[in-house]
Formats: sequence, C-alpha cells, structure tokens
Amino acid sequence: MVEAELQVIIRKPTDGTVVLDLQGLIGRSAQEPLIDAYENAIVYGADSILLNFGGVEAMDSMGMELLMALLARAQQQGKRLAAYGLSLPLQHAFQLVHLHEGVPIYPDEAAAIGSAGVERLSETETGQGTGTQGKWAEPVDRLAVPDLSAEAINLNVQGRQPTGPMKGFGPLWLRTYKIRLAGSNATPAEVIRVWKEKFADFWPQGSSLYGAVRPIEAGDVAVLNLAGPAGTTISTGILVIYADETSFCFLSVEGHMFGGMITFTAYQEGGTTVVQVRALLRSSDPVYEMGQRMGFAVKAEDAFWHGTLANLAAHFGVQGEPVHQEATLLDKSIRWSRATNLWYNAAIRTSLHLPIRLARGLLGR
Repeated sequence: MVEAELQVIIRKPTDGTVVLDLQGLIGRSAQEPLIDAYENAIVYGADSILLNFGGVEAMDSMGMELLMALLARAQQQGKRLAAYGLSLPLQHAFQLVHLHEGVPIYPDEAAAIGSAGVERLSETETGQGTGTQGKWAEPVDRLAVPDLSAEAINLNVQGRQPTGPMKGFGPLWLRTYKIRLAGSNATPAEVIRVWKEKFADFWPQGSSLYGAVRPIEAGDVAVLNLAGPAGTTISTGILVIYADETSFCFLSVEGHMFGGMITFTAYQEGGTTVVQVRALLRSSDPVYEMGQRMGFAVKAEDAFWHGTLANLAAHFGVQGEPVHQEATLLDKSIRWSRATNLWYNAAIRTSLHLPIRLARGLLGR
C-alpha cells in the first residue's frame, strides 16, 4: 500500500480551467490533499479540472478508488475531469478499471485544455510520468479461467469482461469494514501474506473460491461459488488487479451482483495492526438493485465481510474484537444505460443451468 503524502500544486492556466499538479504517491493518505485541492479548484471557478500525473511516483488501488470517487463528485457537479502525464503503467491501470471512460487521458496539458478535436492518448504512448507505479495487472478484454477442481461450478467467467464500479447500474457506495488485531504482534505485511495464501479459508461457510493454487497475485482470475438465497449457489468470478506487500484488490466480472472494486489492506494505527476491506460498488443491474433496496443483498454483503474479518482475526489469536462498518453514498444516480447488464446476471444464469448440472450428475453416476 502506498503510504507517503501526496503534494498538490494548483494552477489556473486559462479561465474555467484549473490544473492540479500531483507530486508523490497516491494512496490511502492522499484523500485529504486531493479533495482539498479539488474543492479549491471549484472555488477558483473551474469548469474543467485537469489532473497532471507527471510527478506521480506510484499509485495503489486505494488511490484508484479515490479517483473514482472524485469522478463521481465531479459528474454530480457538472465538472469535467481529465488527466495527462500518465506513464504507461498508470494508463494501463486506468484502462483496467475503465476509468479512462470517465476521465479521458491526453498526451499533454495543451491537448487536455484544447481537447475539442484532439485524439486521446493511445495505449502505446508513454506519457510523462516515471516510477514503478505499483504492482498492477495488465488490462485484459476477456478473462481466461485456469484449471479448476471438479467440484467448482464454473460458469459466467470464461470469456467475460472485467467490470467494476465504472460499469455498474445502481448508486455508487463505499462500504468499509475493519477490525483491530488488539493484542496481536502480527505486522501488516504478515497479515496480508497469510490472507493471500489462505484467502477463501477465512470466508463464512457456504462459499468457495477456485483459482490458482498459490498466493494471490495481480492478474489472477478466480471462480467464486457464493451462497445465494434459499440455499442456492451463485457462480461468478473476480480479477485480481493489484497486489503489493500490504494490500491486494479485486475487480468484479460481468454478471456479478455488484460492479465492484474491493481493496483488502492492513496498516498500523496507534501501534496496532488494523485489517480493512473497502468495497467501492454499484449494483450491476435492475434485479440486483431491487435486492439491494429490499435490504437482503446488503445484509448478506455485510455479514460476509464481518464473518471474514472475524475469522481472519481469530487466526492471529484475536477473539471478540468488533468489526467496525461504515457506508457512504457517493452518487445516488441510476445509470439506466447499464440496465442491459441484466443479460449477464450470474444468479439467473446459474439457476437456469441447475437442471443441466443435475442431469450431468445423474448421467455421470
């Protein structure tokens, strides 16, 4: 996880345009300086806010989450958000989560200011940024599932596209769950190492993950068999888009309940290791949104991560520590253009495939 401070210099090159020169690292600690700079740009009368990544040394998945939340704020306020100066790794990260569809990328400041008729940056151009940029997966158009064990219900992942919040249907929520490992000497790096090695072992009973038989790495594709309502199973999947020593991040695939990006982190706070799950998500389609508004989809999501964090804490000898939860509505709008996501609904498709699975089971006997 990127921890160092972000520095932001504010400039106003033309009337109505404000440039935020970003310098340093964009991660968990970047929220306050970036939001403050954005609010100052609004005070300066900006209609167009340009993010200059020329001085960015690295960005992790929480930095990407912050940019998605910033885009939602800009769209609600009718402001244009664009970027330039990105290195090739960060261009790929934008493409991976589809952020470039909302925050267009340009080769330089002049192009970003006078963008009418100007081509956006192609994926082969390198931009101005330097540095390692973190440990991001390469962007992919279609997912390929690895060899799985025979008990896996392998549906709704092979050949599908990764999605995430940018492709979701319903309101945008940030749901945060965290637990303190009080009394444990486990370091953030140790917690994340164990979590990567035994990720699904900490899940509540009834759900399973099938993927590569090794610790989680950026670029991994996994099939999820999740416990659904009334004893059903939902077959869906994830793509690991980022991983470093103290964090890793999943992106949802077409048909998942949420168009989501979930970051798993551990960090020190007051001498104690804190373990956290941050889920930036929109319901994927109208059916899932109905389930969310009726409450049972949200309750299931909350219970899942409460149980997971409690199990993880128990592994490190921590019992009875409460899981703290926050839910923040970032954008209440419905994106009706995404209603067609219903075609890929994993719950419906898994249910329709049940008779075929039962018939194959009988014939196999």
